[in-house]
Amino acid sequence: MSLSLLTGESRTPVLIALVIGLILRVVFIITTPFNEPERIGKLSAYNDEPAHVEYTSHIVRFETLPRTISPITQNLHGSLPTFENYQSPLAYILHALACKPFDVKSADSIAIIGRWLSLAYMVLLLLVAATIFNELGRAVSSESRSIFIIFLALSGVFVRFSSLAGNEMLAWLMFGWIIMAYLSHERYASSRNFYWLIIAFILGLYVKLSVLLFAPIVGLVIARTYSANHGRAVIGALYVLITCIPLAAYNYFVFGSPIPLAAGFGEPVWRMPDLNSLMHVSRSAVFPWSELWRNWIGLALFAPALILLGWVAFGIIKKMRESSWAFLISVISLSAFAWLNLRYDQAEGRYLFVAWPAFIIGVEALPHKLRSPWLWLLMLLLPYLLFVF
Repeated sequence: MSLSLLTGESRTPVLIALVIGLILRVVFIITTPFNEPERIGKLSAYNDEPAHVEYTSHIVRFETLPRTISPITQNLHGSLPTFENYQSPLAYILHALACKPFDVKSADSIAIIGRWLSLAYMVLLLLVAATIFNELGRAVSSESRSIFIIFLALSGVFVRFSSLAGNEMLAWLMFGWIIMAYLSHERYASSRNFYWLIIAFILGLYVKLSVLLFAPIVGLVIARTYSANHGRAVIGALYVLITCIPLAAYNYFVFGSPIPLAAGFGEPVWRMPDLNSLMHVSRSAVFPWSELWRNWIGLALFAPALILLGWVAFGIIKKMRESSWAFLISVISLSAFAWLNLRYDQAEGRYLFVAWPAFIIGVEALPHKLRSPWLWLLMLLLPYLLFVF
């Protein structure tokens, strides 16, 4: 990614963030345990990773998609779990294809290849972020771009999930592609930009069904296109409908629903999230290594970055009229997260990161005293001291 649009003053903290971010990811790819019990106070395995690896492992072994599943509520440690088998297949097919040249069969080897693949998706995500900058043009200052890159490089959520095997990073890449395509279409409503958005949305659904959250963005573009070009809009809508029918039908006949959340999470129960859930989402949005949370020490290290993220969220609201797309995807993501946690105990901050492209708008609205790249570099690095203490 070119740093030519950054000023000399901003370039140094950005380069530091990118170097440290790369080092952290490589270290975690190599050293994070796989499919082991949590070890309090030490870097531990992530509990979802074995289920993602089992999905890919099934494709590697049998060259078919898995059709059996046990929800996470029935997960027993030991063998590889199957609670992710309801997920859309594209990320796992790509993972299996990446394994093929190395002729790997063991779960550990498949996991390592998946981790490197997630890092590759992170690199592509940074390139998509740079393209979003270009589409926004002068609406985003060089200072804001610097802060945004530092955030992507050092955010605990992006660092952790770009060093684990799974579908999260590819899904976030697809969310960025959709917004990139949307902004391109807003700037110049050509058939190429229109179909680029349609393709991004369709492929995104085959990566992860949470891409449905951006359906209003696609619907808005189709509606605007219809007023100017009926045929193009109808063709685009038909593409989405026809290409999504096989995925919806497969999910329904194999897992019982076109959107089979219950297959993976277990039967939903209406519940009211408590204070512990709120604390969990707050901490995991900054530092998603629960085995290293250290009560008041942890809070002191998390709080500065969490406050900055709160200011960014406020900035998105402040800019809602100028950048309605950012406000829209943020509200949709927050609403979906609230709905999910009223039915399941899934209070992980990463679920809010589907709206990551909106972050740049919130940064642009920050007060001057919070728009220092050096400040963001320091605040985002503080939580990593928990690996030392």
